[in-house]
Amino acid sequence: MFTTVLPIYKGFEIQALVYPNRSADGSKPRHSEGYDVAVKLIRAGAEPTQANSRVFKLSPATVFSAFGEAKRAAEAHGRGIIDGQVPNETIADL
Repeated sequence: MFTTVLPIYKGFEIQALVYPNRSADGSKPRHSEGYDVAVKLIRAGAEPTQANSRVFKLSPATVFSAFGEAKRAAEAHGRGIIDGQVPNETIADL
């Protein structure tokens, strides 16, 4: 059985959400156009629910050309949110 281990940082699991950029009308993915990124923060060891997890999307203007680059950016963004360094994004109520 395959098990995914999420990075844990200061009591939160950081789940990188990387997906292909979509066409302007949103109808089909465009892998050649790069990747969009979001990050899901979950209390470590908890089952993800709306009460103990939250998804934060990186700026829509930020598109990454490589999957690995996008994944690393998501994890760094998650650490920044946990550390309180990202304006208007908080985990205080998780």
